[in-house]
Amino acid sequence: MFSAVWFFAFSWEQSNFIRKIKRNIWKYVECLVGKLFIGLSVEKLYEMLCYACGYYIFNTDDPFRSVGIEQTALLDMVITRKLGSSISKESVKSAIALVINSRVDRETLHSSLICVLVENLKTPDSKEIAIEQCVALKTELK
Repeated sequence: MFSAVWFFAFSWEQSNFIRKIKRNIWKYVECLVGKLFIGLSVEKLYEMLCYACGYYIFNTDDPFRSVGIEQTALLDMVITRKLGSSISKESVKSAIALVINSRVDRETLHSSLICVLVENLKTPDSKEIAIEQCVALKTELK
């Protein structure tokens, strides 16, 4: 839902800057790309943009800025959706793995991503589960 709303708001803004002669072509391309974005989940969009932080996929070196959202804000949406329904060991583990494996843009620190995760762990039980999962991930890496 987020990607569709974001894309159409962004495309409406961009159509104000495109000349009238080229708007028909732009709207055709916009329709094709819009269908692709609607199928993407917010998590997949976040993973794609994190991947783009390490490589030049867009014409800029800051992919989150090119789509108009901060990395921490998008990560907050992803983690809120993951942990929103119920907090289980699997959901916390996948949220931790998402934070650890994320590449950051040039304006974001890894500690900022960790702070977003900790802010979404609201109950003491969820924080205990997160500590257990971090210890388990640490032992797996050794």
